[in-house]
Amino acid sequence: MKRVHSLAERVAKYIVDHTKTCLLISFIFFIAISSGLPKIHANYSVKGWLMDHDQRLLDLKEHEGIFGSSDTIDIMVYKEDGLFDENTIKTIQDITQDLWQIKHIVRVESLTNHNSIESEDDDIFITPFLDEEVELTPENLKFKKEHATNDRMLVNSIISKSGRFTYIRAFLDTFEGTPPYDQVVVDTEALLEKYNKTEGVKFYLGGISFINESLQRASDRDMMVVFPIVVGVLSLILFLFFRNILGIVLPFSLVGLAIITTFGIEGHLGIELSSIIAALPAILIAIGLADSIHILITYRHFYIFDRMNEHDAAIAALKKNFIPTLLTTLTTAIGFFSLTSTDIKPIYNLGILSGIGTCIAWFYTYFFLGALLTKVHFKVGDRDDKFHAFDGIFMFAEKYKVIINIITPIITIASIYFGMQNYINADPIEYFDEGTPVKKAFNMVRKEFGGSRMIELVFDSEKPEGVKDPAFLKKSEELVQWMLKDEKIIRVSSILDIVKQMNKTLHSDNEEFYAIPETRRAVADQLFLYTLGLPQGLDLKNQLSLDNRRFRVLVMWDVNDSTAAIAKTDKILKKADEIGIKIYEAGQSPIYNRVNDLVVNTLLTSMSISLPIIFLIILFVFKDLKLAMLSLIPNVFPLSVAAGIMYFAGDELNIGNVIVFAVCLGIAVDDTIHFISNYKLKVLQGMSGHDALASTMHQTGKALALTTTMLTIAFGLFYLGDFVPNQKFGVYCSVILTLALVADLVILPAALLSLKSSKVETDTAKV
Repeated sequence: MKRVHSLAERVAKYIVDHTKTCLLISFIFFIAISSGLPKIHANYSVKGWLMDHDQRLLDLKEHEGIFGSSDTIDIMVYKEDGLFDENTIKTIQDITQDLWQIKHIVRVESLTNHNSIESEDDDIFITPFLDEEVELTPENLKFKKEHATNDRMLVNSIISKSGRFTYIRAFLDTFEGTPPYDQVVVDTEALLEKYNKTEGVKFYLGGISFINESLQRASDRDMMVVFPIVVGVLSLILFLFFRNILGIVLPFSLVGLAIITTFGIEGHLGIELSSIIAALPAILIAIGLADSIHILITYRHFYIFDRMNEHDAAIAALKKNFIPTLLTTLTTAIGFFSLTSTDIKPIYNLGILSGIGTCIAWFYTYFFLGALLTKVHFKVGDRDDKFHAFDGIFMFAEKYKVIINIITPIITIASIYFGMQNYINADPIEYFDEGTPVKKAFNMVRKEFGGSRMIELVFDSEKPEGVKDPAFLKKSEELVQWMLKDEKIIRVSSILDIVKQMNKTLHSDNEEFYAIPETRRAVADQLFLYTLGLPQGLDLKNQLSLDNRRFRVLVMWDVNDSTAAIAKTDKILKKADEIGIKIYEAGQSPIYNRVNDLVVNTLLTSMSISLPIIFLIILFVFKDLKLAMLSLIPNVFPLSVAAGIMYFAGDELNIGNVIVFAVCLGIAVDDTIHFISNYKLKVLQGMSGHDALASTMHQTGKALALTTTMLTIAFGLFYLGDFVPNQKFGVYCSVILTLALVADLVILPAALLSLKSSKVETDTAKV
């Protein structure tokens, strides 16, 4: 221990005495690492959620190779008094044509170009439902409305039963990497500009492209709007406390350097930017401010109250905080690196960058802020630094220590129990606030169609040309009809609808023949006849595999959370086995479901790795088993209670909440280590355990209270954002950090006071 203190003193003295050298080292390090910024590339697609080797990601790539991309940009058209007037239909026709001109769009489906199957005498006509050749007279439009709102292939697929709402859906080309969602969305928005003034018509955007682009925009907006507010509020708090401009400038300069440098490392490592990585600046603000405030408060204390000169006060402050900050950096980094145990790629990347960023923040804390510490001039005024509030807190902990020690484990265990009942939901739509365009669009779809979510299934005959086998199609139809009995399932769309409609049309529109034909030849003829009438770009390639072995099925349902979606999908797969037909879930929904499975695993694995390692580090440094065990209380208690609060508040467990626990564990450990380090130091200086605790409450408690207040307010401001994970991240960080402060200033002292003073002091003296 003496060697460590000697090292701390040498480092502190070198930094203060060699200011220019340390600043030059910081500058060279910053320039060298930040050169990686231009290399950063964003990935907000579903393919960015899982590791490259994940089987579900490989399955998606295979699926896209067979059926094409599931990525769409949807324009939804709504008119309160109905769509079927000349002006509105003409607008839909024009938008449909314009969408074909947007780069990367390979297919456009709408009400106007829908392939309508009709018969006249012995002839069958497969023509666009409302193309330019259709006369848009009131009589004809009335007929078309009646047809559309009663057509099995159109209702709740392209148009609502009410006739007020319709889809124009454009499909993107297949991309090996991240599709150009941003460009497609921007071009689509520009296209709509010339139609926005259409009388009585409202437009909504949707589809995977718009969802993913909206994730990026929400993250960007939170960074551009919320962060300046956070910085402004925290600056005001720092100024009110320190009454010194450098007391504001230096901490935020340190944080800025750490953030930019960490993003530079992101570029060098080739880590993709995502909506989850957007939480990194908030994490580094918390880490950077915590250490810098501890050093500034200590420096201020030595300068004002111990009457040291600025040079000696700076050395003393850096020396005193060297071990605690180095230890907190190590434990916090371990907490973040434990996130690399997950298979959720953005969280894995966040764990790497947060762990590295924590170490970078410590480097700048000493070699940048430490080098400039003597430039901070505090006014020597009233030297009475008594905080009577901390006297009261200490007396409370001492008086009620027995009750506190009994209640704390009860609350912790109960909170863990209820926390384990938390509902898991990885549905990306729930990441958006109710007022955002994405959520408004999905709410409108749900209102008009009865449901707004969709999954893809693939029905596999297990042999080439098997789709033409009536036995296979009839089993498929049996499963579809069973699915439609579920009140949550709104529509099931597939080539089965085409085959049945063709069979009916070939039999003089006799409703009895709306069924699967009896022979393979009949099925083959009907599919061939149907494809002959299809225009280029609207064939069956996105529904049938080239070898006619598989066909794609789209299920629209009113299921708005991933846990329920997984359960319902499993039920469908089980029923398929009973019927004797092979099907599997495909497209992008299995990836979101995979994320759902991994959320809890990530949380449990991260905690099970980080907590034992942190305990062992504290035990190794302080060589005190009881103290190391007691140090876990302020870390486990707030996380457990927050999990219980989450359950009673009705909030779902998602990716954002997993990040909360990892971040707050790191910050809570920081505060605990600062408290214990100062307590141990005072005991080593000859104080009794009781007096050491009281003194630590005054000095370290002040720093903990200030940093917690700042971070609670800062994280709380994230509620102003549009991105729901950021909102929840902010709220629960504020809750957990407040609970951690209570644990450090009340629960931990109560536990320490319950130990025999002689025993604590004897064990401590051996260190």
